[in-house]
Amino acid sequence: MNLFLFSLIITFLYSPILHAENIIIGGSGSDLATFKLLTDKFQQTHPETTFKILPSIGSGGGIKAIKSGRIDLCLISRTPKEKEKSDDIIFTNYAQTPFLFTVNKGLKLNNLSTQNILDIYSGKMTHWNAETQVKLILRPSNDSDTLILSDKVTGFKNIMNQAYKRRGLPIASTDQETIDLIGRLKGGIGTTSLSLIKTEAHNIKPVKLDGIDPSPANIANGKYKLFKDLHMCHNNKNITTELMRFINFVHSKDGREILNKTGHNIVNF
Repeated sequence: MNLFLFSLIITFLYSPILHAENIIIGGSGSDLATFKLLTDKFQQTHPETTFKILPSIGSGGGIKAIKSGRIDLCLISRTPKEKEKSDDIIFTNYAQTPFLFTVNKGLKLNNLSTQNILDIYSGKMTHWNAETQVKLILRPSNDSDTLILSDKVTGFKNIMNQAYKRRGLPIASTDQETIDLIGRLKGGIGTTSLSLIKTEAHNIKPVKLDGIDPSPANIANGKYKLFKDLHMCHNNKNITTELMRFINFVHSKDGREILNKTGHNIVNF
């Protein structure tokens, strides 16, 4: 075998697969870790497809990135706004997950009342006990967490306006930043989703609201009223065969099994 032919064979054997497809996923932080589990499972039968999951850029940021072509699949944790819709952007409501209050694991409580929540945000309730202060973590006014509370909890919108005027309250811009702060602060409390708690290990625990467990079953039966509507969206102009296969996989038996295990109430497609 001459040297030239030998070089060609070596190059072929050790070169990366040229037709591998990289799918970029971004958006809300609520389900990024769930989609890491989904993509890992998908790659077991489609090793030629690679994925890049971005850190949280928010629902709105994800939709902008889809429209500009910077990502291939967007995850959003709320119903899309009318101004965000277009003929080319396809939204799929694939599941719901309980939206809940979570506290630092060091706190010895497992239930809060709606009145407790209003008092915490307004500043009337400042201590859990004689030794431990309430350390409230806020979310931005346009964040899906804030919008859910303003829509679903009577009187919360006015209370939230008061909370933003209070000095010293941190405002976390992402889901991951929120749960990190709650886990680090003794007396920490804030909002998150069950899917995130199920998939990301942190020093936090969910609490019941008015004695009702924030579970997928209680979303389905109507007992628990707070939840995030989870959508994925893509640009139909840029859809590829592999992206369509992955979207279909999310709806498949294997995909639904992962969603069931990670705190989701699956929407019937």
